[in-house]
Amino acid sequence: MIEKSRLLGREAPYIVGEWSDGGVGDAKSLAFANHYDIFHTNLLDFQLGIRLNQYIGGAAEDPTQQCSGQDLATFLTERVAAFQGRDDWQGTFIDNHDQMRTGGTPAQAWRRCRR
Repeated sequence: MIEKSRLLGREAPYIVGEWSDGGVGDAKSLAFANHYDIFHTNLLDFQLGIRLNQYIGGAAEDPTQQCSGQDLATFLTERVAAFQGRDDWQGTFIDNHDQMRTGGTPAQAWRRCRR
């Protein structure tokens, strides 16, 4: 597909692969992502999705799972280095089935989450 695009004078397609729990802290997924010249595939960055979920969840998250603004900033800095500057090419997502069903006060959301 990549060669066909080149023959047609087009840019290579943007391909994203799903590597469960891939991203910062997972050496194998980073080795794959950082060899784009060979594999031509980006990753869904699960670790970024997890950190965003924890940050957005705020006080409704279990205290051991909370992520402050500073924690998120530190992670994003680590992410740039881990993806060798290609961090902005890695996809991420926030799945609605992974999200707490918030509504009402944070305390009410927390109680619903703990049932």
